[in-house]
Amino acid sequence: MLASWGAVFECSYYDWKLFQRKELFFISICDKMGISIGLEKGCGTMFAHRLRQLRLERGLTQAALAKHLDVSQGTVGNWEGGKREPDFATVARLAALFGTTVDDLIGNSPTKAETKLILLARKAEHIPEQEREKILQVFEDTIDIYLKAKGLDK
Repeated sequence: MLASWGAVFECSYYDWKLFQRKELFFISICDKMGISIGLEKGCGTMFAHRLRQLRLERGLTQAALAKHLDVSQGTVGNWEGGKREPDFATVARLAALFGTTVDDLIGNSPTKAETKLILLARKAEHIPEQEREKILQVFEDTIDIYLKAKGLDK
């Protein structure tokens, strides 16, 4: 399982854990200074926060989510409380279940423009390849023309 973390996040499992500890430290400092960063009390990591947020947005209880994943309600509670983390396969299943990406689920949310491009790319998968390539070329040319006109093509 450790190799999966490194392959997906392009870092070692140790680096991933170090990142999480730094994230927790940052969250606790902000909390002590009274700075709200959008995390509810009890959610120790961005993953825990996003999991709870996505579950609630879809009107699921911890028990319902647990049943779907074939884990206990306590396990889901531990994930949402930041006490435990699921393995990568489960994170991938959660992302698929909620119709999002693993990056979004762990707090690496794309910008609105990136999200729009991802959705457009998924939509374009239904267009025959030859036609899709023509459309993508027009899109790329349009961006190049705009950037050149604004002097941003450097």
